[in-house]
Amino acid sequence: MELLKRDSRNREVVFPYLNGEDLNSRPDCSAARWVIDFNDWSIERAQQYPDAFAVIDRDVRPERQRTKEDGTFVLRKPLPQRWWQYADKRPALRKAIAGLERVLVIARVSRTGIAAFVPTGQVLNEKVVVFVTDRAGHLTLINSELHMSWAWRYSATLKTDLQYTPSDCFETFSQPELTARMDQVGEELHSFRRSVMLEQQLGLTKLYNLVHSEAETGEDVRRLREIHTEVDYAVAEAYGWGDLDLKHGFHDTRQGPRFTIDPVVQVDILDDLLELNHERYNEEVRQGLHNKGKRKVAAKPTAPAMDGELFPPEGALF
Repeated sequence: MELLKRDSRNREVVFPYLNGEDLNSRPDCSAARWVIDFNDWSIERAQQYPDAFAVIDRDVRPERQRTKEDGTFVLRKPLPQRWWQYADKRPALRKAIAGLERVLVIARVSRTGIAAFVPTGQVLNEKVVVFVTDRAGHLTLINSELHMSWAWRYSATLKTDLQYTPSDCFETFSQPELTARMDQVGEELHSFRRSVMLEQQLGLTKLYNLVHSEAETGEDVRRLREIHTEVDYAVAEAYGWGDLDLKHGFHDTRQGPRFTIDPVVQVDILDDLLELNHERYNEEVRQGLHNKGKRKVAAKPTAPAMDGELFPPEGALF
């Protein structure tokens, strides 16, 4: 990247820019583009990085400071006045993940609905949902069929893809206490899956197309199915359903044939999760945690889900 080659100091303001497509299609889940980010800095501080500032001045300022016939700005305040900054800088998200080296993310729209760890220190597009956690047990929970069944049931879809909406399928998802077993299998899933993706040069979407293909019998894919089976049993145990037979196999679903738990068992699990949701909500009402008459059913999440950054100023991508 030319700006980084020109001046190593530009690493303080030039970052990878991760969107949902890169997350699902690239073998290392890395960003394909870079972006200039001055955060909430003053213009004087931003000008201390002249090469990067010149790009924003050339490509972003004219767009931000467009005017109407009467001379007023087209865009809302403070976009024209603070043209070197993002429109939406997501300070809460930045603060929440500041102390983490990795963070759990999922593409807002995807065929697989698979979550993965990615490094912090990059700008996350709004098409990436961020779970503010680096714990492997949360990777296990979010990738379990118990959670994904809930997400497919309560989130919207875009054609045949899941449109993951945290307010609908995460905030309402009654979570168990994480266990050592969940942490262990989560780390195994993360490391084994990453090694397969890098070795075979497969993104998440292509890899899971193989996982859900009954014709695919390769050793790595079979092992990944075994790990996902362990994922589901670890999560079921955390809920206190350790004696449940999930009957994994290739089953017909609304998304087509998939390697998943038996549909009949899935219905029973969704019923149990909904009952648990109602129990926890009613308990919160008794504790006065909800306004009187508030109708939304929501269980308190243990790992907040947040939107990524909004799309950066036009011209700031590389």
